[in-house]
Order: sequence, then structure tokens, then C-alpha cells
Amino acid sequence: VKRYDTLRMVLSGTGLDYRLSAETLASLSRELKANIELCSNPRSVFEGNTFSGIFSDIDPLFGGSRSFIEPNNTVELLLKSQGGSVAVLPTLESNTASYFIKR
Repeated sequence: VKRYDTLRMVLSGTGLDYRLSAETLASLSRELKANIELCSNPRSVFEGNTFSGIFSDIDPLFGGSRSFIEPNNTVELLLKSQGGSVAVLPTLESNTASYFIKR
């Protein structure tokens, strides 16, 4: 969790400091059954949702899945086999954002 605290401090107030609001996540969950959040973290995941963070070595310790950026991660395999919806607000940094668009 310290890594996420540090990341939050570094990004705070910058163009990379964006998150979906609780109201938006509730609506996505209710209307689209999107109960998996990508690019999230254990401190900001919406109640009842699961998350896939950016620190694959520690996120599973807090109930998260390995990073969605890694090949053949749990979330990707689940979506390929069963389909579904996810909530994601990728970073606005162009390389990372283009990766999510291609997937």
C-alpha cells in the first residue's frame, strides 16, 4: 500500500491524477455489470468490485488480480472465456493508453 501512497503523492495535481468517481463506478456496476476495475488499487476500488492494479507482486495480497498489462493475466483469461465488462480509466500517458485500446 505504501507504493500506492507514494504514487498518489507523485501524481497528485498532475494530468495523470484521474479516477472514476464512486457514482460512475456504481452506475457501471449496476447498468453494465462492470465489477472489475483495471488500473485501480486496494485503496480506491469501489465496494464489491475486484481490481487489477499495477503492482503485480503485492496486489494479490490485497485481493487484487495481477496487472492487466501482463500477458495472460487472470482478468484477461476470464474475459476471453466468459466475456464481461470492466471499468478502466487508463493513464493519459500515450503509450500506456494505446496498450489498453489495442486490447
